Amino acid sequence: MNDKVRVECPACSAEGVSEMYDSMPDNTESVLCCMCEGKGYWDMVPFTGIKSRPGITSVIHGFSMRFEVPPYIVTYEEFLAGKRPMRQPEPEWVRTVGEESKKNC
Repeated sequence: MNDKVRVECPACSAEGVSEMYDSMPDNTESVLCCMCEGKGYWDMVPFTGIKSRPGITSVIHGFSMRFEVPPYIVTYEEFLAGKRPMRQPEPEWVRTVGEESKKNC
């Protein structure tokens, strides 16, 4: 099925332009929407269900280090059935560095 559906660009609300961070004081200047390239829409293929990928045996969360214990890893069969791996908690040193960097903002 290659029939595409035209949907409104969620980035610019179908305006084709986006607000500039350093726009002129009277807001008369804008920038081309980088998501739809000024068209105001996306042509998309309708979702008909998740497709399987051959050779995959397990799934981890994209923001996790490889941590091979449930609930941070699920089998691919579980994933296809709707189960999702949990995001691994950040180590203490990551939270500490993040808090310190916020102080410098």
